[in-house]
Amino acid sequence: MTETELDPELINEVAIYITQLQLKRTQMIIKDKQAKADALEEKLNLLTKEKGEFKMAENNENEKNQSEKVQNYKIYIYQNPEMTTIVPKTGKNAGKTIDVMSVKALHRNYEINDTTGEFVKKDPTFMTLKKYGEEHEDLKQLSSLIKPGMQLRVNGYLTSHEYEFTDQKTGELRKQTAIELNANSLMLDLSQQGLKSITFEQQKRENDKIQAPEL
Repeated sequence: MTETELDPELINEVAIYITQLQLKRTQMIIKDKQAKADALEEKLNLLTKEKGEFKMAENNENEKNQSEKVQNYKIYIYQNPEMTTIVPKTGKNAGKTIDVMSVKALHRNYEINDTTGEFVKKDPTFMTLKKYGEEHEDLKQLSSLIKPGMQLRVNGYLTSHEYEFTDQKTGELRKQTAIELNANSLMLDLSQQGLKSITFEQQKRENDKIQAPEL
């Protein structure tokens, strides 16, 4: 081998060595940048902690508002109503005795068969209809008019909560979700089957005169 000739194995080893040095340098740069990025992220988290907590609370409030969106629901009653009373600790009725009507109901669910185009009955959604007494409202009289089998249209909003109970057969602790339909107003479908009569007595009020228009 002459002085100008180099051993191929030596050249290969030098190349490998240089490559390893470059890789180590690159890894050091990456680690350094990552450390700086982590430090910056931690600092940003500390600076925006309160703002982030506020944003989270705001999102939770939006979700609550969406879950309590007032809509119209068509339900069927399958038990007699029950009356209870509560005394709210907060709100406009704080300290007052409020009547509460509760009645078991269901919403019938259907879906369209893609092949036949017909409606197919699905499992119903069971819920508890709740109506809180308001001023100048006779909730006890209202509850006496509601009978099992009636079809009602309800203006209100749905809420749900999870509770635990012990299975009487297995003794296991289980969880279940209860759905409540909080009613603002109730409407009776006058065309439904089984409705035989309606008794109504017009209430007289001061300055409440009805005059037919002249033709």
